[in-house]
Amino acid sequence: ITRIAGFTIGLQAYGAGSGFVYNTVNIGQLVNRIGVDLTGHTNGYVNQNLFLGGRFSVFTGYFPNQDRIGVRITSIDGSYTNHNNNTFVSPSFELNQADAGTGLATPIRLYHGLENTFLNIRDEGNGAYTLITTNASTRNFVSVGNLSGSGGGGLLDSSIYPDNELHLRRNQISSFPRDIFNTGNLVTNACLYNGTT
Repeated sequence: ITRIAGFTIGLQAYGAGSGFVYNTVNIGQLVNRIGVDLTGHTNGYVNQNLFLGGRFSVFTGYFPNQDRIGVRITSIDGSYTNHNNNTFVSPSFELNQADAGTGLATPIRLYHGLENTFLNIRDEGNGAYTLITTNASTRNFVSVGNLSGSGGGGLLDSSIYPDNELHLRRNQISSFPRDIFNTGNLVTNACLYNGTT
């Protein structure tokens, strides 16, 4: 997908009574109120898809005073509420909170999503929350590679099972051991206290 612009929903992955599954989708530029919408009805499901890249943006003057969402996972009729194991790699969310007015600019909003992954996202110029979850959306994972502009980096987990994760690279501690200070061999370098020294 090279570019989709000016619509309420840009790209909709839709399971209608069956599934939208096992796809690899390369995303270019999406300039819409909702960039990507994963949804279904009549037990339709959206599972196990790979979404690569994507510049999600809303230009000044587009959809004023309305919520802007980069990726939304929902269900039209509530018949299937476990859209799962979809992976988004390196999407860039620049939804222009300054122009949203009373609306929220949220990169990821999950109404019915389970165990979905968002890797190395860019969160620039959006609202206070990077991820908002509701209903039974649980065990979703988001890693933010770059957080720019005011706000962003927040998690609003209002799900029934609040077990969603948001990791910011700037707050991450390395899992590899590193020396912060090396004392050398303490046996030979320690000064024993014997009351006179």
